Amino acid sequence: MAVMIGIDPYKRSHTAVALDGTDKVLGQLRVAADRRQVDRLLRFATAWPDHVWAVENANGLGRLLSRGLLEAGETVVNVPAKLSARVRALSGAGAQDRRARRAVHRDRGPPRSRRGTGDRR
Repeated sequence: MAVMIGIDPYKRSHTAVALDGTDKVLGQLRVAADRRQVDRLLRFATAWPDHVWAVENANGLGRLLSRGLLEAGETVVNVPAKLSARVRALSGAGAQDRRARRAVHRDRGPPRSRRGTGDRR
């Protein structure tokens, strides 16, 4: 199974958490929300060649980030904010980290992903 990388986007920073099929945290990263955010996230994801991005509110606050990942040829899944709000806190993580983990957890179901067409990796 592919590694799911959940992202909780904010205006100033984004938190990414990589989880395996058993919800074990494989890594996490917080990046500044700037023009280099996609490059930093792509470098983070190189540790898991078979990965999918689960971005909370990819059509809202996460839109620019999602678009950048799609343009880089990545697979991105939208996790509606309403869905992730229903899942309660996971132990041992800060609020933003929990939301990034919920973004991944909420998407564990039938694939609803889109693949970008860009050639950047």
